[in-house]
Parts: sequence; structure tokens; C-alpha cells
Amino acid sequence: MKSIIAFPNLFGGIELSVSRVAFSIGRFEVYWYGLIIAIAVCLAVVLVLKNAKKYGINEDDLLNICLIGIIVGVICSRLLYVLGRLDREWTFADILNVRDGGMSIYGALIGGFIATAIYCKIRKLNFLKLADLVVPYIALAQAIGRWGNFINKEAFGVPVNPNSILSTLAMTSMKIGGNVAGSIEEELLKLGFVDTSLVATVNGNTFGYIGVHPTFFYESVLNLILFLVLLLVARNGKYFNGRSLCIYMASYGIYRFFIEGIRIDPLYLFDTGVKLSRLLALISAIFFGALLIIISVLRAKDKKLFIKALLDEEETDIGKSDYKDLFLDKDTYVSEKNTEETTEKQQLKENIVSDEEQSVDK
Repeated sequence: MKSIIAFPNLFGGIELSVSRVAFSIGRFEVYWYGLIIAIAVCLAVVLVLKNAKKYGINEDDLLNICLIGIIVGVICSRLLYVLGRLDREWTFADILNVRDGGMSIYGALIGGFIATAIYCKIRKLNFLKLADLVVPYIALAQAIGRWGNFINKEAFGVPVNPNSILSTLAMTSMKIGGNVAGSIEEELLKLGFVDTSLVATVNGNTFGYIGVHPTFFYESVLNLILFLVLLLVARNGKYFNGRSLCIYMASYGIYRFFIEGIRIDPLYLFDTGVKLSRLLALISAIFFGALLIIISVLRAKDKKLFIKALLDEEETDIGKSDYKDLFLDKDTYVSEKNTEETTEKQQLKENIVSDEEQSVDK
């Protein structure tokens, strides 16, 4: 069954006919949402494996971590969603039926990171270094995966103010006077967001074309930007293991906090009325943001070097810091002094070998 998704103010008006079913195998329907998520995850795994050697991580360990992290992440993603929707009665069969939707990205992140940390502890791997390798591609997978929400007409926000600059991006899933069954407007009607003085009539309520914030799109774009930023951070080197992890968790927490503020389908912390994902985003932004700043300050030689330490502009500053051992990647970092000493020793050794060879020839 196809439905209409429209962007009435974008490029003179865009109207798309979409179906949540990508294709069918017999009676089994494969949904676009699951297919998009699967493509995003597979792409992330391939890119992680491709860059594994730069971080000195064994590919077999990475494959194990990806497999374990994905399985545990999916389970925890579903469980956190269920915990956030205790307003409905859940049977065990309902919980297992993920095809009806209902996943939480924070559940996936928490479960995946905990499972990975346990594996790293058992295998004696550097969890923070591994996290730095993985988080850019998690952001990329999120940017792609959010388009599954577009197909499902979900993860959207409150109605857009017609006078707002964002009204250009306003989306809807119903034409004026059309049937609202299964549409964005139907959900707005239930939540009381609809102005009953407009033109369409449904169940005795008259209303019309209502544009809402495409919050899935906002997050997709911001995730893509975060992915590019993390790639630049990795390319420019790092001061301490876990730096990219801190940047990812703090940045994602900041913009997810604001996006959750305008979404109309949030998860709640039990019966408190507190938006669960927004609370987790706030905690993540504060904790990892503070951790990033504190470590950067401690690692700087003085206050003048703070910005350089934070932005990683001069890698040699690490060797001058009194806190150079804090979260230092000892496997890859070599100070200038050690490099000079090593070069002198190698030159001396080569001279000795050369003298011995000349003696033998004589």
C-alpha cells in the first residue's frame, strides 16, 4: 500500500508516492526500513574493517566485535524502546515482533559499547582506541538509517510555524481534503495539534494541510556532518585514546537533545513525563563534553595551549605536557626526543656494522 509524502514549500512543491514494502519473497514482505538499516550497518562494518590496520587492530577481533555488538545492540535497542513505552501492555511475543517497529538508538549504543568493552577486557584490547575507530562509521550508519523513518512516516516533529525559515522543509503525508488514515495528520489529530478551523474533514473534525518538522532529516544531516568531522579528527591524529568517542557522544547528545524537544513520538521515563532519549542525550553531552574539555586542559602545557590541545593542531605539544601519559596511545606515539635518540642509535649501529664488514673484507 502506497501513501503520499509531500514537501509543499520545497522547490515549488514535491510530492512522493512511497510504500514501506521494498519487495516480497512469496508472502514475506521485506520493508524498506529494515533494508536501509541493514545497508547502513553493512557499510559501516566494511569501512571499519578497511581502516583497522591504521589502528593496529586485528580484523578477526573486529569481526567478532561487530557481530557481538550488533546482536546485543539490537536487543538493547528493543528493550529500551519497550521501557520507554510502558503506557501499553507488552507480551513476550510483542517484544520479539520488531517488524512492527520500535527501536531506540541509545539502547543500541549503550548495549553495543558495553558488549564491546567486555570483549576488549577479555581479549586485552584497548577499548578506547577501538571506539575511536568505530564511532565515525556509527555516525554515518545513523545518517543513512534515518531515511527508514522517512519511508515509515515516523520520527517527525510538531507543526512548523508558517513564518519560520524552516517552513520550506515542512513535510506532510496528506493532500488537502484527502484521507488521513495512517497519515501524519492522523497522529497530530490524536495529540491535539490540529487546528479545527481548516478545510479537510475527518470524523467530524475539520482541518487541512499541516506541515511538520522533518526531524529525521535534521538528524540525518547532522549525523553526516559529525561523520565528516570525525574523519578529519582521525586524519589529523589524536592526543589521547577515546578522543573521537568523546566528540561523538558529546556532539550527538547536544543536537539530539534539541531534536527530541520538537518530536511528537518520544519515549518516556516510566510515568514521569520525562523524555527518555532527551534525558540520555543531556547526560551524554554533559559527561563526555566535560571529559573532553578536562582532559584537553590537563594535557595542555598551559592555558595558551588549550585550544591547540582541543583541536589537535600541534601533535608535538603532547611531549611537552606534564600529563602526556593520560590516555596516551603508547603503541603509536613517539615524542621528538625519543625519535632523535632512536635515530642516533640506529646511525651508530649502522656505523658499527659497516666497520665490522670492512674489517672482515680486509
